[in-house]
Amino acid sequence: MDHGRISLNFNFSPEEFSLAAVNQQVKKWAFKQTNNNKSSAARLLKASRKLFY
Repeated sequence: MDHGRISLNFNFSPEEFSLAAVNQQVKKWAFKQTNNNKSSAARLLKASRKLFY
């Protein structure tokens, strides 16, 4: 994070690219940021914990 901003960079081939693939990468990023804590990852993403089930 830089100055309250979050910048993410994911690389996908045209065949791999989809909303589901982007969502999966964002969830993996959130887990990494929160040491695999589902509640903290959900808060970070401003989402329900149910997102991770």
